[in-house]
Amino acid sequence: MLNYPLLIQNLVGRYYPVTREYVPTSAIIKGSKGHFTIDTGMTIGEFEWIVTGTTNAEAEHILFDIKLNNESIIELNGAEIHQFMRDYHGRKVQAGRFTIPLADMLYRTKEGIQSSELVTKPEDRLIVHVTFGNAITGNPGIRMRLRETPSQPERYFVPRIYSSSFDLLSSGRNKWKFPRFGVDKFIRRIHFQMAGINAVNIFQSDKNQNEMVLADNNYDLENIGKKVPQANTFTVDSTMYGLGLDGLQTTINKLQYELDVDAAGKVDYLVEMLEQVKDLPTPDNS
Repeated sequence: MLNYPLLIQNLVGRYYPVTREYVPTSAIIKGSKGHFTIDTGMTIGEFEWIVTGTTNAEAEHILFDIKLNNESIIELNGAEIHQFMRDYHGRKVQAGRFTIPLADMLYRTKEGIQSSELVTKPEDRLIVHVTFGNAITGNPGIRMRLRETPSQPERYFVPRIYSSSFDLLSSGRNKWKFPRFGVDKFIRRIHFQMAGINAVNIFQSDKNQNEMVLADNNYDLENIGKKVPQANTFTVDSTMYGLGLDGLQTTINKLQYELDVDAAGKVDYLVEMLEQVKDLPTPDNS
């Protein structure tokens, strides 16, 4: 016979994110950088900022820099958050709300959902720096909200999200070696921003592992991943099948992306990664 009280005790509250409100630790005014100091010892599934006194067009002048123990792990501006953390996923649009969801609720398992959360320890120092650029015309204000779950005994992964760029010297096919590679680094998705990217192929050990044409890839993103492809962007999303861990792209064995483009020029990219910081436990088969 099932022990229902024990069953309920073991199930209730196992995954129930709650929200915490924060106000800036130091003043954040136009033309300056201020910060939030975050209490640690819990698991963070989502960062969210509610900003007043700015327009949607000014989002690119709001900079967010999340530092864990004095090292930047997430660096994005407001426009990048809107396009790739919100619009690409088809999430609700609300003026002044900037959300970075580390936990992806569309993954199929709780382990996948939580794989990219930020596990913090009581001794960690977690600071969120926010900069309002001089180009903002109004008088901005800000508050922050975290979606969190209880602490975890170990931190195996740290999420990293950042943007950068590289140059392609000619039209046609160009190979680009991913710069942050290693056995401990994994890619969830990467967005290449440039008009005229017709196809992307993925190479490892100089062997073609995946071939994607823009029209087919966008169809897959919508049909399989339930995503919203962005204009002038080629997104490689290896987790669109709903598997947050099994779907990760490894960066070992000379990971290269081959872009087939209409013309030479600069390619901006935004990448969402996980960095493994501790060996995963070995199953006990005894």
